[in-house]
Amino acid sequence: EDANILAGLLSHRLTTKSTAAQALRIYSQIRRPYAFESAHLAQQSGMLLFMHGMEDDSDPNIISARLQDNFDLRALVDPGEDLTQALTLLESTLSMQ
Repeated sequence: EDANILAGLLSHRLTTKSTAAQALRIYSQIRRPYAFESAHLAQQSGMLLFMHGMEDDSDPNIISARLQDNFDLRALVDPGEDLTQALTLLESTLSMQ
């Protein structure tokens, strides 16, 4: 996902040596929130799998439901939409220069 979005930005016709830093900032702006949330959910999932520090951690049904919730939250992000948003932002930012 990230490689596709990064490649889309860096291969865009408006991205040059002088504008590459702006393209990277846009990439970071679009993907950083997802990356942080994804890391947080991975940590939570690991804790659930090893049953550390969770209330009701002995009930497999609760553990399963929480793991599914974490998976469902990650699935809500569409990398195609992120790429479209990133390219739109790149074009609007760089076409003004």
